[in-house]
Amino acid sequence: MRITRSIRLLLLVFCLPLAAFAESPSSNRQVVDGIYSLATAPADLRTAQNGNKLDFSVTATRGGSNSGRPLGLYTVAGSVKFASEYKDLNPHEQADWAYELGQYIQSNGGGFDNFLRYRSEQANPNPLFESLGTSKKPDPWDRSMMPYEKLSAFAQQYWDQHSAIFNKAEPRLRSWWLNDSILDGSNLYMEYQQRLGGHGTSDFIMYKDAVLERFLKRQ
Repeated sequence: MRITRSIRLLLLVFCLPLAAFAESPSSNRQVVDGIYSLATAPADLRTAQNGNKLDFSVTATRGGSNSGRPLGLYTVAGSVKFASEYKDLNPHEQADWAYELGQYIQSNGGGFDNFLRYRSEQANPNPLFESLGTSKKPDPWDRSMMPYEKLSAFAQQYWDQHSAIFNKAEPRLRSWWLNDSILDGSNLYMEYQQRLGGHGTSDFIMYKDAVLERFLKRQ
């Protein structure tokens, strides 16, 4: 009886992590598929009360998908039309990239979820830090912003491994590609978070707009 129980315990120890690992790829695939569905969705034009046409699709901020505007980034703060060959990639490749970029940002302390965590920590400071006189922390917004140089380095590494076209391009065009992919990947991932990822709040929308505006100021 003791031997049987020991075997059962061993099976639980070894099988549970494997089961958890097995669920991860399918969960990731679900997110990537969601991003792809947004990246390929057509324009959704509706007429407002004042008679203006409004686009409720991702094409409002991204263009492409036969929307009448080239692939790029379109916000109230400004717009950029992508000039590199990134714009010609298959949407599946762009969706995969957007997911990987989003995960990289989140795992390195950036993004909206980390912003909320930093804001909560600021509102409820650690008593130990207060007693040591070190309770002051950087602004939650600043803490959640990944330096562009780190994003560029990650993008460089990613495309080195995933695109022969990128590898063959001259340095100037590679630089354009990196910038286009960071703008588009960030936009796509945050559009997914807003529309399909449970972040359709006014706080998130303001955060997303501020992030994209920050990128546009670099142009």
